[in-house]
Amino acid sequence: MSHLPEKTSTDTVRFMLRLTSRDDTSRTVVLEPWTGEYRLPPGVPLDIAVEGTPTTPLEIEFDGDHIIVSAFDSGDCELTAYRAGKELRSEHGSAASEAGPDAAT
Repeated sequence: MSHLPEKTSTDTVRFMLRLTSRDDTSRTVVLEPWTGEYRLPPGVPLDIAVEGTPTTPLEIEFDGDHIIVSAFDSGDCELTAYRAGKELRSEHGSAASEAGPDAAT
């Protein structure tokens, strides 16, 4: 079993995670613990930027038509959704509903 080196709180990381639904099913991507929700239509990539100093592993859970990306217990870690290079606003909440799904900020 391989182990990752222990990280210190000063180790800052930045990487992109690309999600794509390869079948004909639209999915909802949820970023936790912020409960941001984003559509994932078939064949259209959604990029998740992971930035900060995560102290626990990033978790990806598949639950029906939902994909949950979690950074729980990672104090200074942020997840941001992008499509075609544009930052997205969460569909969860009234501000996003008024602006339309996946409206850019």
